[in-house]
Amino acid sequence: MRFAEGQPPKGKGKPKSSPLDGDSDFQELAAKVMHGMKPRESAGIFIDQVADGKRLGAKNPARMVRDHMNRLLSENEFADLHTVTCFQTEKDGVWAVWVTRLDVGPNRTKST
Repeated sequence: MRFAEGQPPKGKGKPKSSPLDGDSDFQELAAKVMHGMKPRESAGIFIDQVADGKRLGAKNPARMVRDHMNRLLSENEFADLHTVTCFQTEKDGVWAVWVTRLDVGPNRTKST
């Protein structure tokens, strides 16, 4: 197979904005995580699969919140200081996305 010279193919671009950018609950969580969580402190939000899925336009809103939070942490180089978990609560269709600041620092090491 030979490759033709010319313009490279255009790939699909990622969306520039997220529905979470305008969500007040997510913005509060992101602000708390980025600006002042102490070691071993945690914060999170509860997500209703049906109601929040319609509002945010997502099939799996909990996964979207988790992925977006991981992306924010990676972009700001805080990914190694925090862990983001997503789990289903006892209520059917309600998920929790929880962010925990790890107990790591200059004199501590992350246990494996």
